[in-house]
Amino acid sequence: MRVPRTFAVAIFVVAPLWGQATSIRQEILSVFDGAAKRALALAEAMPQGKFAWRPMEGVRSYGEVCMHMAGSNFCFSRMPD
Repeated sequence: MRVPRTFAVAIFVVAPLWGQATSIRQEILSVFDGAAKRALALAEAMPQGKFAWRPMEGVRSYGEVCMHMAGSNFCFSRMPD
């Protein structure tokens, strides 16, 4: 997978601002962990009977969106260090 040039440049410009105590990897993992916790809390708050709800025809249901988010996490976890 190719990293967009603007993203790579941003990392090299912003990385020194994080300081020596926190590595870039730890910061990224912290952001992903927070997002995962919020997504899980949102899925747990929705009644199970509402997972089939769609805002309109041809759009993913709420449950399908949750499965899409969960599947993307497997993609990120398979990326090499």
